[in-house]
Amino acid sequence: MKVSKECFCDEEIRLFIEQSGVIDYCDFTKQETKVIDLVDLSETFETFINLYESSDTGSQLYDKIQDRWNVFDNDYGRQVLAAILKEVKSDFQLTRM
Repeated sequence: MKVSKECFCDEEIRLFIEQSGVIDYCDFTKQETKVIDLVDLSETFETFINLYESSDTGSQLYDKIQDRWNVFDNDYGRQVLAAILKEVKSDFQLTRM
């Protein structure tokens, strides 16, 4: 999946996408802009995910990450996190995302 900087609030992630992205369509915003493959962020997000208990639901994880770091844009964040959790084969439940 392709993701754009518009899906994030975190300036480091936005800058990474701006510097290393290619022009294509974002699978979340449906806009043509600089994007990267979501897999390119999987290692970064594994760090976040490993800080939390897998007994939390995916929705609880999203809320905790947002409260602490404000990583995601609120319009697309839950969808992006759900895709990341699938990518890293996380044990978090996605049903409430």
